[in-house]
Amino acid sequence: MDFEVEQLKEKALLLLQRERELFELRMKHDRVTTWLKLTQAFPQIFNEPGIKLADAAARLRKALLDHLRMQRVSFFALDGHTLKPLAPAGAVRELRPEALTLIQGDTVGFLNDPTEGGAAALGEAFGLARFLWSRIDVGDGGTVLLGAGYDRSKAKFNPPFDEVEAAHFRNAIQHVQGLISNSLLVQQVKAANETLEQRVVERTVQLERRNSDMRLVLDNVATALVTIDAHGNLAEERSAKVDEWFGSYTGTPRFADYITATDPDFAAFFALAHEALLDDFLPVELCLHQMPARLQSRGRLYQCSYHPIAANHAADGAARGLGLLLVIEDITDQMRMAQEEAEQSELLAVFQVIARDRGGFLSWFEEADHLVQAIKAEPADLAARKRHLHTLKGNAGMVGAKVLARLCHQAEDELAGDGAGLGAVLDQLGQRWIAISQTLEMVLGNRRDEIVEVPVLALEELCRFIEEGASSAEVRRRLALFTLEPVERPLGRLGQYARSLADRLGKPGLVVNIETDGARVDPHQLGNLWAGLVHVVRNAVDHGIETPEERSGQGKSSRGQMVLRARQNPGALAIDIEDDGRGIDWARVAKVAAARGLPHDTESDLLAALLSDDFSTRETITDTSGRGIGMSALTSELQKLGGTLSVSTARDRGTTWRIDVPMAPVSTRTHAAPDVGAHSPSPGYNVAM
Repeated sequence: MDFEVEQLKEKALLLLQRERELFELRMKHDRVTTWLKLTQAFPQIFNEPGIKLADAAARLRKALLDHLRMQRVSFFALDGHTLKPLAPAGAVRELRPEALTLIQGDTVGFLNDPTEGGAAALGEAFGLARFLWSRIDVGDGGTVLLGAGYDRSKAKFNPPFDEVEAAHFRNAIQHVQGLISNSLLVQQVKAANETLEQRVVERTVQLERRNSDMRLVLDNVATALVTIDAHGNLAEERSAKVDEWFGSYTGTPRFADYITATDPDFAAFFALAHEALLDDFLPVELCLHQMPARLQSRGRLYQCSYHPIAANHAADGAARGLGLLLVIEDITDQMRMAQEEAEQSELLAVFQVIARDRGGFLSWFEEADHLVQAIKAEPADLAARKRHLHTLKGNAGMVGAKVLARLCHQAEDELAGDGAGLGAVLDQLGQRWIAISQTLEMVLGNRRDEIVEVPVLALEELCRFIEEGASSAEVRRRLALFTLEPVERPLGRLGQYARSLADRLGKPGLVVNIETDGARVDPHQLGNLWAGLVHVVRNAVDHGIETPEERSGQGKSSRGQMVLRARQNPGALAIDIEDDGRGIDWARVAKVAAARGLPHDTESDLLAALLSDDFSTRETITDTSGRGIGMSALTSELQKLGGTLSVSTARDRGTTWRIDVPMAPVSTRTHAAPDVGAHSPSPGYNVAM
């Protein structure tokens, strides 16, 4: 029972609290409504043109008395320390200095029962004990003082003024001051009416002159300038280059529709990107970055840049412009010059290779020519075309033929996509190869294969051999060896490529050791093999060799190590490519093989998967690797030569690839190449293909 009584008490108290809150809200609402009605009444007071200040004060006094129900409202004109009554009429009063100081500190205030200082002096001047006051500046240096409130006999029956009341009062006075200023402005406008028409004419002339200057700029600027609104529509105003480059238009058509006839792919891309911009979901900078940048028209290439025309700003301060300024520049000649410069740099690199290693370059050229012809003649064999493109790209990079390598990479991208632009890219590749071939013809002539380069040291050794009484058969055999290539030359080219690639990939200072036994090989017989070994070297540098930071963290030298070794065995040439990198991640290979449905249970299965077409453990494709073509290209060439491939690898210790190619012995064995930093194969898997 007591519990129920307590609950009833609590509910009663809560009800009383809610009633009190509701009463206070009603009081606030009534007060706000009163001040709002008062403010709405002010404009009617000033609807009479040229109303005098005294008349306006009398009307304002009546409105304040009617709406606020105050005891007394007085308006005074302030003249120095003198108060001259405006409404109601009365005697002139003096305003003490301390009161003047008070009203100069603010324009609106309230006082409740002032007893001393400026507050008491101001109350004495108004004849009020509790009141609101305001200073109103009426222009031309004039000032009006307003006091509204209660004398001492009435003050005790009315509540004190507070900040809320003062805020309403301030708002009302500001409104009055604005109406007074507007009234004075109307009078000034009427006074200036006689000259207004002439001013309009002068301003119109200025605008016409400015528009003429802007039109002159738009007609002569070397770029196409046009604005696009929030709906994607073009503005009528644009530079003359827009019509010259892309055709004229009338009205305000959609930009995407207008440009479709010029470049439909660009138009479709723009429509999607512009829609993303208007969605206001992604940052403006990101949306603008995704806008199409290159536009093609009538065989010319144009660069587009976009600048927002901000209508407002988001909370984060970023411009959320609904419009765009589109700036279009013709970069056809610029791109042509850049292409010509790249082609000249490529030819210079080719000349440097010829000067440094004429025989090696000729071997490279012969293999590259075979690859180019095969690429152009294999429309049905997709896998072979991919292998040839990848091999040509790697070998082009090895001799500094960057334009040729870039075209190969573009062709690979087309093969990986829908292939719509493959024909055009292959045409460019063919034309570039013709240019390189013609340059080579001018430099070396058409008898380049009939020339044999003989080092002076080898020639001197041959002379001594003859002087020592060598037989003619032995001399002929030794002379025949000059048509062969010392195996350290192609290995040296691979080593140079490895070092350059390591520098480019942020793995500088790669140490490459060449180890041979003086064997010589037929460059024509093994040209394709050396081209295929580029893939092994590239993978070793890209996948195997770690960055300096990674190597230091593993306790290794910051500089990667690689050994390129070749030796003549009975009936075969053995080639090792060894690195001290991270090793092959067989678990990753098994995972990718399983995902592709390839056998992956044994070590031989894993190697077969690693060497298969389109197999890569990389998730992204770069201009260096990731397509899974290189090792399958090497495998294909080894099958033609009847060779074998095996690998030995250990986690974080390195990998050694062994290539064995059947070959008759051709080594002179007169002297062996110096043993530079010999390495032994790393232990681990030993998988023979």
